[in-house]
Amino acid sequence: MAIIEVRVGYPEKDSKGQHIAREVTRTMGGMSGLEEVRTAKVYRLEGTTREGAQHLAKSLLVDPIVQVFTVNEALITDAQHVVEVGYKP
Repeated sequence: MAIIEVRVGYPEKDSKGQHIAREVTRTMGGMSGLEEVRTAKVYRLEGTTREGAQHLAKSLLVDPIVQVFTVNEALITDAQHVVEVGYKP
């Protein structure tokens, strides 16, 4: 069965990303060279179609006022580096 990935993020102000950037700068003594951090949640769905995943994202996973989403596509495409952190279930 295929796995469909829905990525959800903030196109404007990413407060979690700003907090992480401040913590990295603080931890590195102000010498990190880090300019910006953006975050996204990734939901991996099984047993649905692309259209079903889009419906789930629009109706359940995304706040359309402040968030955007993609299905099986990268959400952050203009970064030099992208780090994905996954938690063990």
